[in-house]
Order: sequence, then C-alpha cells, then structure tokens
Amino acid sequence: MTVHASPPTVLVSSLKTYPGVLAATIGFLVMLLAGFTSARGIRRRLGYEGWHGIHLMMYPAAAAAFWHQIS
Repeated sequence: MTVHASPPTVLVSSLKTYPGVLAATIGFLVMLLAGFTSARGIRRRLGYEGWHGIHLMMYPAAAAAFWHQIS
C-alpha cells in the first residue's frame, strides 16, 4: 500500500530483487503440484509413472526451497 504499486508488480519486483526467492517460489509451486496430484482421482488418471515422475521433482524442489534459507 505504501509503495503504490499493483500486487503483480510488487511480486515480480520481489522475485527479481531478493536472492533465492525465485528458487523458493518454484520449489513451493512444485510441492503444491505434488500435493495436488496425490489426490486419489488424479493419481488414478496419471498412472504410477506420471505420479512418480512428479514426486521425483520433490527432491530439486526441496533443494531450491532450502537454498532460499541459505541465501
């Protein structure tokens, strides 16, 4: 509110300005995707290989989120 900028503008500025925030945001979105695909109906439609592939992306997502803490 004090910046007088729209929320998307502030979001993009934060992602560009602060180190590690972009990596943490990507990691968070991958974790949300993995959680969303764990729903029974979606998991059935994906099949094991698709579900497993998405859940293997959790390792780099966790690393990206952890890198945010380090930086």
